[in-house]
Amino acid sequence: MKGRVTPDDEQEICLQLIKRAVAGDDRAFQLLMRTYQARLTAIAASILGQHADAEDVVQETFMRAHRALGDFRADSAFFTWLYRIMLNVIYSHRSILRRQGAGRTERVDDLEDKGHFVWVQEHGPEQEVVGAQSLQRIEEALSRLPQEYRQAFLLRELEGMSYEEIAQSLGCPIGTVRSRIARAREELDLMLAEMC
Repeated sequence: MKGRVTPDDEQEICLQLIKRAVAGDDRAFQLLMRTYQARLTAIAASILGQHADAEDVVQETFMRAHRALGDFRADSAFFTWLYRIMLNVIYSHRSILRRQGAGRTERVDDLEDKGHFVWVQEHGPEQEVVGAQSLQRIEEALSRLPQEYRQAFLLRELEGMSYEEIAQSLGCPIGTVRSRIARAREELDLMLAEMC
């Protein structure tokens, strides 16, 4: 299809922008930031449960990425590289919070704000209530999953990443990713069945 950007095209565009940014073109890096900011913020919010924290984490991610941009090797997608940096920032963020005694509970951010479950708003008030209750049950079930299951599941289901991309992002074998996603689905099925 004409006009459709393939993953290979996206990677090539990213590589060109990276070269320009490394050479000192700030506009090229700003374009990279705009391209991935919303996606990274949504993932960070789903992990951290706080949109404000997610924005801080993404900002720090871009600052670290900018400093290390010359070290980027094109053996993985640029988004995968950014995601790995973001995970490291999140781990640092959580360590600081633990040291400060800020024991926040994890929960998935409101998926409806990200455009999911929008179909509920197209129906009457009864369906909206049922949809809101379902959303609440799903969020609760997701928050009860072990973090490694939740991360893999959200990257697959919300971000649409391939198993290979998830494996690269999480730094684990593809078989582990498949196993975590399968276990997440099993546990979610059981938890949601118990809640009904």
